[in-house]
Amino acid sequence: MSKLTATNSQAPHAFLYLWKHAMPFIVVIVASRLIASVMFPQFDDSFITLRYARNLSMGFGFVFNHGEWILGVSCPLFGLFESLLFFCHLPMPQSILVFNILVDVAMMFVGMRLLREFVGRTSAIVFALVFSLNPTLARVCIGCMEADIFMLAVVGALWLFFRGKPKEAMTIASFSFFIRPEAVIVVILILILELRHGSLGSACKLSALSLMIVAPGLWAMNYFYGEFFPQSVLTKLGLSGYSVLQPIHGLFLRDPISITLLPLAGIGIFTIHTSGRVLQAILAFAGVLTIVYLVSGVDVPTWYAEPSQYGVSLLASLALGRIIDRWASVSERLRHGLNQAVLCALTIMVWAIGWWHLGPSKVTRNIYGGLKAWGNSEDLRHASIMANDIGARGFYTDAHILDLDGLVSHYRIRGLSNMLDFIRFQKPDYLFLDDLKDSYVLINESIISEEYKISSFILQSPSDSSFRYSNSWSQNYIILKRKNP
Repeated sequence: MSKLTATNSQAPHAFLYLWKHAMPFIVVIVASRLIASVMFPQFDDSFITLRYARNLSMGFGFVFNHGEWILGVSCPLFGLFESLLFFCHLPMPQSILVFNILVDVAMMFVGMRLLREFVGRTSAIVFALVFSLNPTLARVCIGCMEADIFMLAVVGALWLFFRGKPKEAMTIASFSFFIRPEAVIVVILILILELRHGSLGSACKLSALSLMIVAPGLWAMNYFYGEFFPQSVLTKLGLSGYSVLQPIHGLFLRDPISITLLPLAGIGIFTIHTSGRVLQAILAFAGVLTIVYLVSGVDVPTWYAEPSQYGVSLLASLALGRIIDRWASVSERLRHGLNQAVLCALTIMVWAIGWWHLGPSKVTRNIYGGLKAWGNSEDLRHASIMANDIGARGFYTDAHILDLDGLVSHYRIRGLSNMLDFIRFQKPDYLFLDDLKDSYVLINESIISEEYKISSFILQSPSDSSFRYSNSWSQNYIILKRKNP
């Protein structure tokens, strides 16, 4: 990497200066994420990793069901980290929420530093406010998934590369493959950059380093689980074929603020050539990953939007900062400490209004709370549960989970006849069904009505049955119990 030299002589001073001026925005990030944690529920998929981690900490192995060696998570390294927290008897999943908030603080700080260094102080301030306000980024943070730490690892790897530390950059990027498989994109990006700025020999050495890190992990996955790729990834790849509009909505159109940022991000693209190589590389990664999601046609859950929304926030802040800088008086006022404090207070106020308007999450209070209470009220140590959404149901019980979606199982059950055959063969002790019209068709089948009875309902609003006569999915459940276990 002979053509890239680090210019860090003033780095400690710049770091301390930025840290001092970033403190109000750090308060805003923490406050916004704490408010969001009350407004929005944790992602159900995050509980899948938590159950893997808990089982490992208890000596059962990194498995979802005891004795079933099926890797149903795409983030085994994050799962190992969670198992360490379980082993230390820290409260879970609250500890992951705190961890993700700290990661968001770091991501905001890194974004501010990059924009201040390569663009200007105004863009850095705008980014802190945009990052704090973005509901999608807040939703991903409090969802307790691995997306936050994955994006921070990507940003850190690219920053290290342009600071003259390609080995450290490749090490982080390669380990990130076991946080999210999409890390292969940043590994390839680093190799391309090394070929461009270094030499073929140095790029080959980085390739060998990456292989030394990734190969043992892949070998371990194949040895313990018989597969090089997680079952959950294989299942989701098999579900591709969605309209391109679905990924576009999932990545960019989830909320009004994200939609508002898009035109500004479009303006920012035209000025990216003057924004520094680190920012360009981060935005290149986010852009390539976005294209992969769009082309592949896979379902895009909220946490997949983290890289895209981080890139949009950077681009929009870059553009808006340069627009504001055209008016020197406005720019100067924005940099004044008191005005920044007012903007921070207004940002927290916006989140407080959202909290007042939406109220506490019904999913957290009534669904997850209901599942926890139900799990504590039943002796499920030797029971089996048939279910679709397996995350919270698995985490709040010790039961054997029969996964109909194929995330932690080698089967995917769809259709009434297949479902009935599955129940005849497996004879589950409990059936967890969505509180929808199709479920009542299943319940009225003779094999179900004769052998099972409705035990209870777990609903977001206990008195609400509006979805019961439609197939518009909502996170409401019916529990059926076998009459003669």
